[in-house]
Amino acid sequence: TYRDASAAAIMASAFIELSQYVDKGLADEYLAIARTQLCTLTSDEYLASPGSNGGFILKHSVGNMNENYYVEALLRYKHLNQ
Repeated sequence: TYRDASAAAIMASAFIELSQYVDKGLADEYLAIARTQLCTLTSDEYLASPGSNGGFILKHSVGNMNENYYVEALLRYKHLNQ
């Protein structure tokens, strides 16, 4: 079975975006979920070391479906915390 870590990155990015449109309590919940997903994706289990994994940032992703959602989610999260 394929694991596709990019799906978690897509969800994290979506939760970050959705947090901008709901009340604070729900926003905090969405951001906590996104934070957990991003921390998991940034762990050694999912984050590829530079120069490995065929140039892909995340391990356990389907190459042509990756679409940089991990980077998108990280940038959205960084923007919120600036």
